[in-house]
Amino acid sequence: ELATWIGAKFFDDEGVDDNDDDGDGGGDEMAKDAPRYILKNTNFGAGEFDNKLGWIWGAALPPHLAGCGLTTSPVDGGSTLYAVTSSCIASSKDEGFTWSACWKGIKGPIKTLVIKDFSIMFLLRTNLVPLRTRDAGKTWSPLNSFTPISSLDFAFDLSWSGRTIVVHGIDATKITQGKKAVFVWRSTDDGDTFIDETDDVITNHPAGGYWFDGTFYLTSSGQGIMSKVFEDPAVPGA
Repeated sequence: ELATWIGAKFFDDEGVDDNDDDGDGGGDEMAKDAPRYILKNTNFGAGEFDNKLGWIWGAALPPHLAGCGLTTSPVDGGSTLYAVTSSCIASSKDEGFTWSACWKGIKGPIKTLVIKDFSIMFLLRTNLVPLRTRDAGKTWSPLNSFTPISSLDFAFDLSWSGRTIVVHGIDATKITQGKKAVFVWRSTDDGDTFIDETDDVITNHPAGGYWFDGTFYLTSSGQGIMSKVFEDPAVPGA
């Protein structure tokens, strides 16, 4: 059965209980050189870690992927698992038991992989503009529309439909210029161009951003939650 939630965990001793199997007085602690394993759950994260009905151990990760983050595609039912490190992206079709070679044509350091559909994906990088593929990772091109914010920390939120991207963050250099530091941009062409939505934002301290249907919600640090409808869920393509 396809795993719904997948995480990574590494352990010392036997890794199946709290017993001090190696006799070091510390129980099943996380050892520096211990292998990392995929931890999976088929019930939306419910249940305890008992290796039976709740969270269970899956495949061991190869050493070059030991520090990876894991993500799945929203369009293939989770049948493909993607491992992302700062220098490698690899995919697995069998819940992590075997992995592809690291994808080629990517220059990091890599932060996050965002998957829109079978062909279009976005690769966020540290202090560099994101990369985009339209051919399922065979080739990648830089999204130069992100140049003004490439050196800043920003969030990248893709709508449920995949039609709209919202990026938001803070540009602290604007404060000394007497300008609003927060920025919220919206794109409907996969990041080629952006519409500035900042004028509607009433805080200089945005926090997380979240989609629900066609509405985007932006939280703040103590100044409430803002929302704006960017898509009409009842109208395909709107």
